[in-house]
Parts: sequence; C-alpha cells; structure tokens
Amino acid sequence: MMTSTALLQATLLLLCIICSSAQSPNFLSIDCGATINYTDSKGIDWVTDDGYISTGLNVEVGLSAVPGQEHYSTSRYFPDSRNKHCYVVPAVARTTYLIRAVVLHGGASVFGLPVKFSVTVNSNVWFTRSVTLNDPTVNTPVVSECIIFSTKKTIDVCVVRGPDGTPYLSSLEFRVMPPGTYVTAEGADKFMENMWRMNTGPGANDQVLVRYPDDQYDRFWFPASPADFPTPGLISNTTALQFPETYGIGYNIPPEAVLKDAWEGPDLSWSWLVNSDTTRIYLSLYFQEIRKNVTVSTENPVGIYIIIDGDPITVFEYNITERFPRSVYYNYDVAGSEVNVTILTQPWSQADAILNAMELYDVRDINTTYTLAKDVTTLQLVKEKFNLTSWTGDPCYPASYNWVACDGNNRISILFLSNMNLTGDIPSEIGDLAALREIYMDNNDLTGGIPTSLTLLATLSTLSLDNNSLSGGIPTSLQNRNGFTFSGNPNLTLCQPTDAQCNNPDPGTGSSSSSNTGIIIGVVIGVIVAVIFATGLTVYLVRKNKGKEPVGGALAQYSGPGIANLSGSSYDIANSRSSVSASDLSAPSLPPDRVHAFKAAGLMSMREVLTATRNHSKKIGEGGYGPVYYGKLPNGREVAVKVNKIGANQGSPEFVNEVALLTRVHHRNLVSLLGFCEENDERILVYEYQHNGTLSDLLYGPNAAANPLNWRTRLDLALNAAKGLEYLHIGCNPRIIHRDIKSSNILIDDKMVAKVADFGISKSTPEQTMTVSAAAHVSNVIRGTPGYIDPEYLITHVSSEMSDVFSFGVVLMEIVAGRPPFTIDDHGVPFILQDMMRRSMVTNDIYSIVDPALGGQFNPESVWKMCDVALASVQREGVNRPTMTEVVKGLTEAMEMEFSSSNTSGRHTMSSQLSRTQS
Repeated sequence: MMTSTALLQATLLLLCIICSSAQSPNFLSIDCGATINYTDSKGIDWVTDDGYISTGLNVEVGLSAVPGQEHYSTSRYFPDSRNKHCYVVPAVARTTYLIRAVVLHGGASVFGLPVKFSVTVNSNVWFTRSVTLNDPTVNTPVVSECIIFSTKKTIDVCVVRGPDGTPYLSSLEFRVMPPGTYVTAEGADKFMENMWRMNTGPGANDQVLVRYPDDQYDRFWFPASPADFPTPGLISNTTALQFPETYGIGYNIPPEAVLKDAWEGPDLSWSWLVNSDTTRIYLSLYFQEIRKNVTVSTENPVGIYIIIDGDPITVFEYNITERFPRSVYYNYDVAGSEVNVTILTQPWSQADAILNAMELYDVRDINTTYTLAKDVTTLQLVKEKFNLTSWTGDPCYPASYNWVACDGNNRISILFLSNMNLTGDIPSEIGDLAALREIYMDNNDLTGGIPTSLTLLATLSTLSLDNNSLSGGIPTSLQNRNGFTFSGNPNLTLCQPTDAQCNNPDPGTGSSSSSNTGIIIGVVIGVIVAVIFATGLTVYLVRKNKGKEPVGGALAQYSGPGIANLSGSSYDIANSRSSVSASDLSAPSLPPDRVHAFKAAGLMSMREVLTATRNHSKKIGEGGYGPVYYGKLPNGREVAVKVNKIGANQGSPEFVNEVALLTRVHHRNLVSLLGFCEENDERILVYEYQHNGTLSDLLYGPNAAANPLNWRTRLDLALNAAKGLEYLHIGCNPRIIHRDIKSSNILIDDKMVAKVADFGISKSTPEQTMTVSAAAHVSNVIRGTPGYIDPEYLITHVSSEMSDVFSFGVVLMEIVAGRPPFTIDDHGVPFILQDMMRRSMVTNDIYSIVDPALGGQFNPESVWKMCDVALASVQREGVNRPTMTEVVKGLTEAMEMEFSSSNTSGRHTMSSQLSRTQS
C-alpha cells in the first residue's frame, strides 16, 4: 500500500541529479527566504521572493550542503496574525501551469510545534501541512504539486494561517505546460493536485529522482518502492532510445530517462490511499516497449486488460516501436478511500504486460469564487492611499483580509480599519464600494474632510469615524443617523442643507450660484435663530403659568408632572415630591401598556440631567452608545451620564421598556442603571459612577505602567466580571446577551470590584416570542468591537451566549498579557493576542505572553489555568466553548491555586522561563 505523501517525504532527500543545461524560459523558481539569486547544480535559476511578497520573515532551516537542494536551506515564515499571506505571480491567461511548493519544518523554533496551516492557489485549497510534537517528518521536505489552468493574469499562492503554530514556505516553482496537456474529460478548467507521479523501473533500486533537465517540464518522477514493485519484475534498456526530435513536445508523456525502465509481468497490481475528500481522479498510464526480445506488430501485438477498483475500463492492445510511446488517460469517480489498479496480460498477447510510468491526480472543479473585480480594483486604490499594499491576494477568498468582510454576492460589505495607524485623507474611492454596510475607521489619525461619496452608499448602516483629526462639514445625509459616529474630531462641523460644497457628491465645477450662497445661509440662520427664540419664549411662558415641567420624548403627549428625583441608592418614584404618580400615568393620552414601564424606570428631566452634569462640561469617555459625562446629583451621588441622539434604532416604547427591564437587573458585578431621560431628541442613561475607570485603562492605559495590577487583583477582577456576565446569561428573565464584551466595558469601582457595563439596550433575548429551536439566539445586525467579535457570529449574524464567551476569552488574554487584543506596530505588522497566546501554550512558554509588569510574582499554574480557560473560550465553533458558569468555575480554580501557593510557600517568583508541567 502506498501513499503519495509518505513516498514524497521518504525519497526527496535522495535527489542526485548532477547534469545541467540552460533553463527553460517558462520556468520561475522562487527560493522563499533567500537573500540572493543563484543557479543551482541542475541549471535552474532561483530568485528571491522579495518581488512577489512583502510580508513575513526569513529563517535558515538547514540542508544547504546537498547539491540541488539549496532552496531547502531557507524559508519565509509569517509570525503575525494575518489570516493569509499571498505570493502574487504574473501569469499568462488561458495557460496551464504546474506549480510546486516545498515546506520543510527542520525543527525551526520560530515555527512552533504543533503547527498546522494551508496553502491555496487562487480560491482553491491546495494542501494542508500539519507537524505534530515528535513528528518523524519534521526534518523531511514535503513536496506538493498541482496543475491549474489560469484564467487570470496573475496567480495567487497564499499561506493561510491554521489553529496552531506559525505558517511557513520553503520554495515555489512555476512551470508552463504546453497547450492540450492534462485535459480531463470535462475540459482543461480543472484544479488537479498531484497525488503520485512514479517511475516504475529499476530506479526503485537506485533511488534516483528524475526531473529537469531530463524532463523538459521539470516534473518530479519518483522512484517506485521495491515493496510495491518487486525487483524481479523490473527491467531496463541500457541502450539509449532513439526518439524523433519532436518527441515529447506538446504531450504530457514522460522523458526518456523514465521510459527506458519498466515493470513487467502477467499481472501487475498496486493501490493508493487517497484523501478522504477526493471524489474524482485523473489517472495516466505510460507504455513504451523496451524489451529487445519482443518485436511488436499489428499482427503480433502486446495486449493488456486495465481494471480500476474491479471495473474493467478498457481492453488495450498496443503496437509500439521503440520510437513511439503510448499512454492511457482516464477520469474515475472514487468510491472509497483507496484506488486499486490492475493490468492483466491478454491470453493471446505475445508478451507480458509492461508499465513504464504513471501519474495520479485528485481532480476538483476550479473555484472561481472571487471578490467582484470592480471592488478589488477599488480596494487596491484604498490600500495604496492607506499604505496597506502588503495585504495581497483576493480580499475575501479563500480567506479574507483581517479587516475585510464580504457578503454572499462576493461584494465587500465591511471594512474594519479601526486602530490601524491610518493617516491622510479618507479615500473618496470608498464610496465606489457600493455594497458596504459597515465602515470602522475610528482611532486613527485621518485628516481632511468626510468624502461626500459616502453619501452614495445606500446600504451603509454603520460609520465609525471617532477619534481622528477630520475637519470640515459632515454631509447632512450622514447626520443624526444611528450607528454613524464622529466624536473626537474637534474640527468637524455640521453641514447645512444649503452647503452644496459638502453635501453634493458631484458638485461640478460651476460657480454661478456661489454669489448667492452667503445670502441664502444668512437668511436660513436668521430664520433658525428666530424660531429658536420664539420656541424658547413659549416654553418659558407655559412653564411659568402651569408651574409644571413637561417631559419630552416618551411623554410628549402627556402634560402632567414628569420629574423623578433620586432618593438613596435608586430613584424613589413613589415617594418623590416631583414624582410621576399612578394617576398621572394613567391619563388617556398615555398607552396603558407603558404605565408600568415609566413607573419601573427612573425618569429624569433634561433640566436635572444638565444640572447634574453642569451642561455636560466634563466628558469622561466615549462608547458605542455615545459620549459619557461626569455628573453629581443633589444628594451628592456621583453618576456617569450617557447621551445618545435618537435615530432610526428603535421607537420610544421599546427604549422605555428596555430601560424598565434594566433597572430591575441588580448584581454586585453589574453597573446599575439608575434612571433615564428621553427629551429633545436625546436618550440619556444615568449609571452609577465607577471611580477607577475601565479594566483596559488599568491594564495598559497611560498610567498602567506606573501602577501595575498584581496577579491576584487581576484574577479577582476577572472572576468579578465573569460572575456579572454569568448573571446576565442565567439570572435574568429574559436572558441578556451582551454582544459587546470588551475590557473597556468592564468598570472598576473604588473598592476594586469589577462590574460589567453597557449591557441590555437592544440586546435582550426575547425568549417569549421565539421558537424553541431559536431560543438560544437572537439575530440582528453585527454588533461588537473588532478584536472581540465571535468569528462564528460574524459569518452567521446569529449571536448567542457563546458570542459573549468568545469576547470574554479575549478579555482574559488581555488580563494575562497586559496588552490590547489587536495592534499594529510602527512597521505596519499587525499583532493579534489570540495567536500569540496559542503559540505560547503550544511551546509551553508563558514568559513570552505574561505581562512583564507582573515581575514574575504569581503561581504559574494559576496563570496556566486562566490561559486554558481563555483559549477554550475562543474556540472557533461556539459548541466547543464553555458556558459562563464553566468559565466562573475555571477562574475560581485559578484563584484557589494562587491562594494555595501563597499560603504554603509564599509568593512565587518566576526567575527563569516557565515551562508548563505535563501530566
């Protein structure tokens, strides 16, 4: 029994071709990781990969002393966290290419063990390489070949990150094949992975690999294994075969060095194991009569009978002279995991059957799923302007850029460009990505104005431009829309409807109306000021006469009293002098089903809010809901006030009902909602103030280095937050899915107790209206923060408690490492915390991931336990993640380990690199 991988691995080190000649101009040989171009002992010109990829690092892995194997001495590896890294190679459209890749681990520590990654060609998955601990193939070069019919002017060969280790590549070779070769029954447009190419002659004893220059197309013809092709049946013709000068040109037949040897016998049988996902094969059998004692003719042929898996495919008679070889090509649907081939000699044949060589391919339909060409062209312009050109290959297939998502129509639908150190103007070309639904470009250093082309994006529902250096006017069509945020840009202003220069996506070059602009603007402003003055005077007179203060928004139809004051630790509506009474709320103008909601929620007036915050004078933060201001109530209680402009998110009834729900959610590790105000087109939430800020501030904020959290405090904060999230999942009715868990949404009070914040608004799970099968999920638009979003949720748009678990797993990693989940260094190399932690766990090296600020003061087993919980929480499939109850249990065990070490042996000091104890 033979497998292609096993034989390739076992024989590749035995190459010994010593002759050389001029290289074919149809060759491109890339030595990945090499620093100079060179010509090897076979006459093949090798070039460095600098011209084909700009990411990754070089490393030496050995084997450089073997002639003809110089390209095994180096590799390019990809330690950052990108989903894929692509070699982009120029090609000729409508041309068949043989592509060969070599991967050699060589025990290089930078690759890690275990390691698993995939290599793709265009949108086709080519092969997956997996090396485990103590793997015997770790020092074996593994060769993979495929044949593809190129339909584009470039070929993308991408290394796609897997779950473990760091991907790498040793070499890439491209060979142009002549037209008409390797055409399947369905045509040329197939992707064919080579499973086997074998020389069946005495080369099995000599262990000689035949390739260029013997094979003008540089195909690898591996020697047959003596175990599969017994030596007594091997024959060879020592006399050179005399072929015509045109022999082999335009045909995929073997070279003379292969055909001069053969395997003969009355019954030739062998088998291959095939990949579990192989459904169709392409088999080539090659025959050349080399026996001196056999003279074939039409009257005296050699006849054979070919059987595949018991299916007699053909009775084949051949009349072959030494000058003309014959071949049989066959496409076959695979029924199992094994392919069995038998060649029988016909009873009337003048000689036994003979076989000189064979090839076997796994045939797949070419995956022609590509991102829409227009979007690719547009994104290329965006990449050039943002200096993101190192991101190569198709933006979405077969794996997407980390900052891009596509919809089901192969259109770019989301750009995740937050915290990417972007500078310069926002490219107006983004407006040409017509299917964009979400754009995140916050927390960069973007300058200039907001392109009016963004107003053309009809499906755009989220636009996050916070915390940049933008200036000019915000187009009116982008104003006051839920999900569109621009805070942190002090030089931005609001466009007025008459401001053509910042509203018209195609203002043209004419100036005939410019002289009237100042007059029009002046008139409009004058009218607005007059209306505001008249409205203010009217409100003042009404309030003075009635002695009562109306409540806007939710109570716009109600003219009764509407001020709820704070008493003690919560709003005391029933006993407040200015509270809303039951009789007030039962007025005919207010729907009965909202009476209970207003009674349950602490309703404040806008005057009270502005008084508490001193007209929003002290801004303390910015979140997805809106800006946050510090405030103090008349009784001295400090509060955090969140302000959100009312947009198209949801109507007043739903908002009030949700506020009423949240005011009933009480837990030590949840930030309490004290009250709300809905007035003047604003929704305001009033929370208890947390004096020590956010968890992210304490871990890696501006003052974190001066006052680092010790390990025990980190454990305690993690357990606090986990218990709060667990309560949302199992202690609330209906259950609440947070959908935006991150370290900046975990607040710390003055007693260093962690509390989960920003939960509940538009995020509760309406179990009472869902079917049993859907009760665990709630489907809506994508919510969350890049770096924390569950990849399963990103694909399905269906969230569950497991989405929160994933996000919390990332938070646990932040607690261990003391750094954010996603950053880009000064060289433009992205860093994803999840990948770094996985590598640290695989190599049993927590020193490389634990926050240096801890100074080694911790129990390593406690750290390992938290890392275990974190990695379990970020499994790609939600069904494989723990529940929050299980997370709480795991963190409790980590805390017990920490206290146990403290009680028995004092504080543990890490004086050297830590290795995890293996059981």
